[in-house]
Amino acid sequence: MRQRRKLKDSLVIVCEGTDTEFLYFSDIAKVVQSEQPERFGIIRVVPTPVEVLEMEAARKACKKKLLPGATGKSHPEWLYYVEEDHSQAEYDKNKALPARFVREAQLFLEDGEFTEAWAIYDKDIHPGHKRALELANMDSRLHIAYSAYSFEEWILCHFERNSHPYYDSICEEGICGVNNAGCMGHDCLIGRIRQKGYIRDFKKNMSGLYAKHLAQRMPQAMINVAWLRFVGRVHEKELDIKLYQRNPYTTIDTLMRYLMSVSEQYEWHSLNEYFDFEKEQILMNIEGADLIIKLKGNGTHPLRDERLFYCDGCGKRTASLIPNSICLYGGRTEIRLKVDKKEKFIRFEEPKSIQYKVVLIELPFFS
Repeated sequence: MRQRRKLKDSLVIVCEGTDTEFLYFSDIAKVVQSEQPERFGIIRVVPTPVEVLEMEAARKACKKKLLPGATGKSHPEWLYYVEEDHSQAEYDKNKALPARFVREAQLFLEDGEFTEAWAIYDKDIHPGHKRALELANMDSRLHIAYSAYSFEEWILCHFERNSHPYYDSICEEGICGVNNAGCMGHDCLIGRIRQKGYIRDFKKNMSGLYAKHLAQRMPQAMINVAWLRFVGRVHEKELDIKLYQRNPYTTIDTLMRYLMSVSEQYEWHSLNEYFDFEKEQILMNIEGADLIIKLKGNGTHPLRDERLFYCDGCGKRTASLIPNSICLYGGRTEIRLKVDKKEKFIRFEEPKSIQYKVVLIELPFFS
């Protein structure tokens, strides 16, 4: 019997507008389809500037011509950017930002042309965050990539770990962060990026951002985003903070890992807490000059030098931590190793595969 050919996945990305996000993901789509042509049939990024203009023109014309009680498809009053909703009731339920971005992504999936859909949006002061999450939970093919305060948080993560909350993308367009003007990067993200000299000419609608400034730094961005989630974890649990209340925060890395076929999935953990690792639970702690490693339960777990070592803040190896190979035994005496107090971080990784976890732990002493 002849096997059926597996069709390529097709992906639509609905952005909040035609600013930074649209240009960035349009560039990413070109890179992916050039370097990995077998991955996707289509990667469509919407809305284009032309689509925005067409939507605005259609809605204006509709307000002038629409008869009372008019219904049916091609009803511009129900138009998002590209897709139209099925009824006035559905449109009214989902029209608040950012729910409308997720709803449009959902409508693309209904058309059957796309197998995955992503909605990209920011925190801002949108009223429809709760509804956006409800929509995303209706379909496993529908995803959200959220940033707080704005998409520029993802850009900043390419250069630093910073837990400071921001409340604007740019406070004074054209001058903030340049020659010590504006808030100098205290209140707005673009000001911070300029002030630190990361991208001195950075602005919204900047073309070539990925290739020129970010491509080589993406592994660092993945590590720094994982750190952001880690530092906010306890606070979020205590206050029951929802996705759309987090700041700073971004999940753009989840979409980038999917698009770019990134194998490593980074997690940060604290000393003295068990973390899941290869179906086991492992704990690391410091006592005096010793690093203690324990395995929960009654199993065994091999530790190898190529998978457990000291690293820098970029995850790159700096020194060995263990002999070539030792083994953890659950329920028995822990392993004790002399810790090097000149080192800053430990990296612990699963065997390399299509997807594998990398755990990073920050040590409490510095040279």
